[in-house]
Amino acid sequence: MLKDSDEPLWDGCTNHNKLSVVAQVFTIKSDHELSEADYDKIIEWARSILPKGNRLKENFYAAKSMIKSLGLGYQKIDMCPNFCMLYYLENAKLTVCMTCGHSCYKPRTGRGKTLVAYEKLRYFPITPRLQRLFMSPRTTEYMTWHQSNDVVDGVMVHPSNGEAWKYFNSVHPHFSAESRNVSWVVYIQIQPIRVIFCSLFLLVGHTHGL
Repeated sequence: MLKDSDEPLWDGCTNHNKLSVVAQVFTIKSDHELSEADYDKIIEWARSILPKGNRLKENFYAAKSMIKSLGLGYQKIDMCPNFCMLYYLENAKLTVCMTCGHSCYKPRTGRGKTLVAYEKLRYFPITPRLQRLFMSPRTTEYMTWHQSNDVVDGVMVHPSNGEAWKYFNSVHPHFSAESRNVSWVVYIQIQPIRVIFCSLFLLVGHTHGL
């Protein structure tokens, strides 16, 4: 991975490397909800106009394999199509929803033996992503800003200036003493009246010690 970040996209290229280009194209794919086939078409076109011998990964599969070592994958979890439950942990082997009775899997067609769930949830573990933010001095500064910033009396510029955050710190002084420990702030939006409550937030006591 470090080698890819140091290797230019082509010999003589000074503003792009193998890793930065893949990261940018992945961002475009995500922002515009492109399919893998769309991604491959863009890459095919880009490679045709780049200098010969360029190091741009030839398709989505190759690019995904390159960034896999970042350790920021996700877990697929089958779920009820009516959003009643997840087939996870002790419920992972169930085939019918405990609430509505809907089948987890689609009917098999032909000779296919693979069970295909109606719906899947993609779970992105938070801990490795938070840890990744502390690998760069720049983002580390942002992550610990809540403890290092200059507080102006009567001005709330960060949730840490609020009473909920201060109360949590008073209840958990050992945890709050380490600036790298992360507290989650959850913003509550109640669908029928979300405009009224959009500014309401709750500091949840779910924390990560990194």
